[in-house]
Amino acid sequence: MLSALYEPKVHKERLSNYTSYESTLDMAGINYPVETKQIPLFEEQNPSISISVLSFEPDTKSFTIKYLSPERGRQHHINLLLLNDESDPMKHHYVCVTNMSRLVAHRSKYGHSTYVCHSCLHPFSDPTALKNHIPFCVQHQPQQVQYPDPDD
Repeated sequence: MLSALYEPKVHKERLSNYTSYESTLDMAGINYPVETKQIPLFEEQNPSISISVLSFEPDTKSFTIKYLSPERGRQHHINLLLLNDESDPMKHHYVCVTNMSRLVAHRSKYGHSTYVCHSCLHPFSDPTALKNHIPFCVQHQPQQVQYPDPDD
């Protein structure tokens, strides 16, 4: 969370860049390692932050939405990618996604930056198209669009 909220200009990997900000988040009652089911509690305690959690599915070689915040319009929206340790399923790690367009770039033949819907991960080449899409998409639960195999 701190890496998304207080991104340093250099040495983003250094823990020392974030220790001074630890007290800015209310983590009361949240157990470590943080499970996805605890994120609504975190959002309740930190009303300026909303979170989306994605995971990579090796079977389909695509991303799935594990958690999508029902809160819209908060000051900060943070996208996290949940990585699981293949050798130990109990171990996992969250990574901040700083560019959703790059993460889902494989879903589009458009060669430039795209605007990504956080509810279905569909990339749009035009911000107006995304803006028109969102009211219809958020009426449904998060979903994963799977494109047909062009070779089949």
